[in-house]
This record gives sequence, C-alpha cells and structure tokens, in this order.
Amino acid sequence: MDEKYQIQLMKDSPLFDADWYKAQHLDVEGIKLTPEQHYLRYGWRMGRNPSALFCGVSYLESYPDVVQSNENPLVHYLRFGRHEGRQVQPVRQRNPSLQLEIGIGSTFSPKDHKDQSQSDNSVTNQLNETQRLLEKYVRRCQELEYQIMDGKV
Repeated sequence: MDEKYQIQLMKDSPLFDADWYKAQHLDVEGIKLTPEQHYLRYGWRMGRNPSALFCGVSYLESYPDVVQSNENPLVHYLRFGRHEGRQVQPVRQRNPSLQLEIGIGSTFSPKDHKDQSQSDNSVTNQLNETQRLLEKYVRRCQELEYQIMDGKV
C-alpha cells in the first residue's frame, strides 16, 4: 500500500495528532521524518500511540486478525475498522503524581528536597546524572531499534 495514501489517511483523521505525537515522543524531533512517517514506519511497532484518542496497543489486543495482517493499527482502523464497527480506546494517561521509589516505604520527589542539606543535594545530583545517562541510553536504543526495523543491523 502506498505510503503517501496512508499518511493522507492519518492527516485527514482526528485520530492522528502530529503535535501530540511529537510531544509524547521527543526522539521524533531528532530524525528526518515527519511525525506521520515515523508513526507509520516505526512508532506503531514500538507500541506508540498516534494521539490521545487512539490506543494502538489496545486495538491490536482487541483484534488479533490485525496483528496477523501486520498492518498499522490506525491505518487498519481508518481503512476497515470504523466501517466494520470496531471499537477504539483512548490512551490511558499516566499518573503525574507517581514518585520514584528508593527504599522500602520511602519515596523520593524532587520537590521535597528544596531545603535539604548538602548530602541531600548530592543525592539529587546523582539522580539527575543517572536520569541523563538513562535518557542517553534510551536514545541509543531507539536508534538501534530503527536500524533493526530498516534491516541495517
């Protein structure tokens, strides 16, 4: 199926939101693809959603025939699913109040450490450095995942 046709289907639908997609998946800014191209080629395979209104993972879980066809869930829905009466689910929002657990019965939240001692600042600095390294690691993993999907590895 023609990529231009699939991209136009997504652009014409409120179920694809390019701004939302970029905001949710910051790595999309660093590559030379439009959000539509990224979702069509890679994003859906990575379990990413095209908007807050369409959860691709839920769609695939609900319809194993779509999994077997190896078709992008949003494209499938736009081409066939909506006419067949298939249901879609919105994306479940993450709880913003979740905190990083650091020990049994204790939690860490950056806002709790505004007026802490020097040793607490050291812990905060270590956590920030760990976060930076994890983000770098995740970006590299994503690059490798793209290369694998393209058959370059």
